[in-house]
Amino acid sequence: MDYQIALMAFISFILFILTLIVLFHMTAPDKALHWIVSTCLVIGIGEGWYLSRYFGFTELVCWIMLYLLMVVLFVFGVFSAVEASLTFRMLAEIASTGSGGLTPRQLTRRYNREGIVKRRINRLLSSGEIIFKRGAYEKNHVSFYSVREYILVILRQIFPEKHTNALP
Repeated sequence: MDYQIALMAFISFILFILTLIVLFHMTAPDKALHWIVSTCLVIGIGEGWYLSRYFGFTELVCWIMLYLLMVVLFVFGVFSAVEASLTFRMLAEIASTGSGGLTPRQLTRRYNREGIVKRRINRLLSSGEIIFKRGAYEKNHVSFYSVREYILVILRQIFPEKHTNALP
């Protein structure tokens, strides 16, 4: 029964990834967080309902925990790193252009400071992480990003970085 739970969790996760791939090709990038959460919930509820015919309560709880663990690892490990990292994003854009590549002027135009800040502010506004009030941006409420940052702060306290003088 254990392998069936793990197999079904893995199949559910693959379905989650395939659904996201389709949705990301059809929607705006600033709605990515909305679609990740919605897709996770819809697949989780749908698969859970289906599996409730074959699994008991304990098996369902195990399946949910495995499925959610895979989704969280994907979001924190893969999606966040690719989406938030300018280096990965630049590399992905250069690779997607094929053999023609991007000129330094094109890269500078795409990645000027004003453009980067504007895109990140739009992403934070659309996710509800911040709001624009009285002419300034303010933190809105607890969301995916703030939970992620809270976890990273705790991890940095547990595993502090060792600074060296090797680089200026």
